[in-house]
Amino acid sequence: MADSASYPDERLPTGKSIIRLLRIDRGAGSSVVWRLERVSLGSQDCPNFITASYVWGKPEDRVHIKVDGINVSVAGSVPPILELIRDHDDFKKVERIWIDGICINQNDEDEKNAQVQMMGDIYRKSDITVVWLGKAEKDTDTAMDFLTELQQREKDLQARKSRQTPSNLRNPDKWKSLQRFFSLPWWKRVWTLQEFVIAREPKFYWGKKSIDRKTFRAAVNAIWLCDPFNNLMDWEIFDPAWTRRRIYKWYKEENKVRKKSLLALMVYNSNLELSDERDRIYGVLGLVNTEDSELVGKLSYKDSSDALTLYRRIVKSWVQRHNSLDIICFADLFNSQQPWNLKYDDSLPSWVPDWRAPVYSFVTPLLVCQSGNPTIGNFRPPMGNDSTLVYSASGGKTPSIRSWEHPDQLPCKGILIDIIDGLGGMQNAQGLTIARLVQSTFPKNKLRAWARNDTSTDPRHPSDNKRLLDDIVSCLVLDRKDRYLSILAPVEQFREDFQLLAMFTDGPIDYPIHKAFTEWFRHNKSLLIRGNTLEELCQMTRSPNMKKKVDDSEQGFLSRIHDTTALSGMARRLFTTREGHIGMAPQRAQSGDAVCVLFGCSVPVVLRRRHDYEGTWEFIGECYLHDFMKGEILDHSHSDKEFILGAQN
Repeated sequence: MADSASYPDERLPTGKSIIRLLRIDRGAGSSVVWRLERVSLGSQDCPNFITASYVWGKPEDRVHIKVDGINVSVAGSVPPILELIRDHDDFKKVERIWIDGICINQNDEDEKNAQVQMMGDIYRKSDITVVWLGKAEKDTDTAMDFLTELQQREKDLQARKSRQTPSNLRNPDKWKSLQRFFSLPWWKRVWTLQEFVIAREPKFYWGKKSIDRKTFRAAVNAIWLCDPFNNLMDWEIFDPAWTRRRIYKWYKEENKVRKKSLLALMVYNSNLELSDERDRIYGVLGLVNTEDSELVGKLSYKDSSDALTLYRRIVKSWVQRHNSLDIICFADLFNSQQPWNLKYDDSLPSWVPDWRAPVYSFVTPLLVCQSGNPTIGNFRPPMGNDSTLVYSASGGKTPSIRSWEHPDQLPCKGILIDIIDGLGGMQNAQGLTIARLVQSTFPKNKLRAWARNDTSTDPRHPSDNKRLLDDIVSCLVLDRKDRYLSILAPVEQFREDFQLLAMFTDGPIDYPIHKAFTEWFRHNKSLLIRGNTLEELCQMTRSPNMKKKVDDSEQGFLSRIHDTTALSGMARRLFTTREGHIGMAPQRAQSGDAVCVLFGCSVPVVLRRRHDYEGTWEFIGECYLHDFMKGEILDHSHSDKEFILGAQN
């Protein structure tokens, strides 16, 4: 990057909405002179201008262009954008463009901090946003034409009952070109998300071919309606574009994204790439609600404000602003010790999410992302009023934090409910075991021991075992019918589906999600729960009048258990405690971990005692504990205690 002396203008004043525009002085033929011009963004006299959204690329690809007669260092992707504006018929009347790599002095940190904070207003004010995807390739024409074709077919596809790809759209070459289109770097960058959402009129250019946002949105919906993700296109590649369409729908059509929380926007875009670790937060601030934006404060890229300090500060500010500990539950998902995350150092305490970890997030990745929780929420499709159904394990009690003095410790009050005994197993999509079953060993769970001590659940009393199986089924679906956690589970219907599925695990399997259940049941059927294995409970409570067919819809049990147990979903493990309580724990849970309710947290959590520092605990993650999700613990005689959450073991 060129030194600051090479920049052709002095520092912009702060607090006055003054920006620079790049003025295009056209000469004879294709000659152009580029000049900088200062304007007031909020003034009525502010001239019309366009903006650019692009990927900067690698530092070694930087080049120089002349601006006001001075060589300015810019990203290698900038000259092709300027050539497009100079030569394309779409821009014959364009006289000014705002492009951050030129209009902000990138070597002046104070100016950069102030100007980046204004970017949302800049994109809203501009007439058109040129989304530069890159230079044309051999697939460009095929992909752009196919997107237009899909846009034209959207209504016909919506009218169908099936989501299979129509035969006249099964052209592998066309889908391959779309795979390349959605693989372009622009879709994977965190800053381009808000540029797409808030821009007044974005237009996508891949070389000289273009489509507008309306065409793009319809085409993306048509792709989803075709369901090509088994053999024609990879969902992971398509997902960033689908997420952008969903967020834009909330933002523009439903006008709800302005009410969206910082945490929701961060978690649903946590697999996007960034060049600065602070951009996981800064890159979405233009879309979050005012309350969360204020707790972040002013943007700062100075070295003294490193990312880890920012992450710690966000947790503290969020807890104090929302009077809730729910934010610490994200530390399980964004934890460098997770096997699917990159290996970072453990310089963050166990209760602070490590937002550096690139996570591919499930639709509802955590219980605290429930639809009825407005401080976090999720991006379920807009459908009437938000659900008011919520987990409330701490019964409305607010956080009781003794001190924030130690940067790695969070001393908070709560109640220890029980200790984990047995844990079910897990496998990945390839069927490889990643978490083995840990068998129950305490008396209330060991085979036949429960029956000896408490005859109410003797196998001769099937109604009691039936109630137990109902409770297990409730655990497996987190007591919810839908993946957005907004509707109570139909337990009897789900129990019969569970029993039917368990009956046919040895038969022929040709349905992928059914195969996933069979693998899950194989890893969990021998888990002892209150005197019987899971398999025995299914057999003992089977009714001769059971239905004959499993509901394999998105609202059925099969889909829900896949959501909660699959590694690509919430990755939860069935567990039982020493006293026979049952629930769903995070993947990293171990036998001997404590299940607690922390005051101010809407769900129970799993903690692990640290032996190197007396009285401190490692935060493992949130969990579901049946009969303790609605504040029931406050009706028991358990005494409060302080838990000092500390570093990772």
